[in-house]
Amino acid sequence: MKEGDLLLLKVPQVIIARKLWSRAGFAENDTYLNVGIFTRQFYDPAMEILGPWLHGFIFELEYHPKNDRFPPAKLAQDLDDFLSKIPKGTRSHNELRTEAYLADPVFDVLKRHGVGLVFSHWTWLPPLWKQFAKVKGESDEL
Repeated sequence: MKEGDLLLLKVPQVIIARKLWSRAGFAENDTYLNVGIFTRQFYDPAMEILGPWLHGFIFELEYHPKNDRFPPAKLAQDLDDFLSKIPKGTRSHNELRTEAYLADPVFDVLKRHGVGLVFSHWTWLPPLWKQFAKVKGESDEL
């Protein structure tokens, strides 16, 4: 890497996913939003190795099918708890892959913690302009 290069590093699913795939199918992830594991096993080593170039982290929240979702307020609370305890100083970004979570309670938590939102052109998400409109609080009827 050369001077001026910057990296965004994607956080492993073992930290951010509510469920993980195994041979038996999807199973609850015991390390979901575990601050200690994030800090000791990912953040600290990443900062040590990539510090000068590390511009931020991307937390990809996997798609949750309708029968396996919780209310956006619950996700907002989980994220608020997690984000209030992780190390500060490196910008974080969340990628929400479930349209139902593109909601004010979640946006409010991200804003309060200075966390950016990754807009994603992904299978089960609305077009980018609709995602942007949701963040801005505009009508879906644009």
